[in-house]
Amino acid sequence: MKKILTASLIIATFLGLTSFFTSCNKIKDAVAQNVPDITYEDDKPIITIPASSNTAPQSSLDNITFDLNDYVKNNAGGSGIDYSYVKHVYIQSINATIINGDANNNFNNFVYTSTSNPIIAFNTTPDYATATQIGSYTTKPTDPYNVTFPVSNNTDILSHINGKNWVYLYAYQLSKPTTKAMQIKLDVKYTLAFK
Repeated sequence: MKKILTASLIIATFLGLTSFFTSCNKIKDAVAQNVPDITYEDDKPIITIPASSNTAPQSSLDNITFDLNDYVKNNAGGSGIDYSYVKHVYIQSINATIINGDANNNFNNFVYTSTSNPIIAFNTTPDYATATQIGSYTTKPTDPYNVTFPVSNNTDILSHINGKNWVYLYAYQLSKPTTKAMQIKLDVKYTLAFK
């Protein structure tokens, strides 16, 4: 009889804890429903493309350290919301500017075809093979120093973010040699969604 009573108490306790944690998640989701989306603009990355005559596909990167959790805490209206409440991270726009370009070193140095074109990728490690493509440009730009990359606003990159290390990669192929290292400054805007 004592064994049955003990087993019943253990099962009741387990079910109670399960219900408690499920309720906590429901409360957390309910709180997050009232938090408006947050826009984050990352205008720090500068990717350096080395001077080169190599016309094979290549890539360069910039590693950014950024505490997304602190950003959410500071911009969610003081409601105790942190990064764990974020349900989706979408990219709104990507702008790339060559900050030290000239007539011989600009976006016209790259190949623009459907099979080989400049691609911007995102990862938490400097590994292009596991990176997520977040933008590409398939036609030669009209402005050789500034390009707005088309993005798909419904690509959710939440699973690719660890909250601290952000790596932007620029994959490209040169159509003609560059005579100096080019610095490409990125301006990437994100939407952090809580619903």
